[in-house]
Amino acid sequence: MTHMIKPPMEPMPAAILILVRKHAGRIETHLLLRGSGAAFMSGKYVFPGGRVDLPDHDIAFWERHADLSFKDIVSRFGGDFME
Repeated sequence: MTHMIKPPMEPMPAAILILVRKHAGRIETHLLLRGSGAAFMSGKYVFPGGRVDLPDHDIAFWERHADLSFKDIVSRFGGDFME
């Protein structure tokens, strides 16, 4: 019996967001409930995230939805970001 060896899959850019806060003396995390029709992990609680799409690189979009400017985010959290 011969076994076919598949080439390794090429990794894709992906990210997970873990939101944590202290509330009423307790630590809370934010999870999403995946829909029952989802192809992967349907009906499960997961951290928000997934593959990085081209629109995710739109700095203007994120600046409109963040309470810090892009420069303040880079200054506070560091990183190798392109503007």
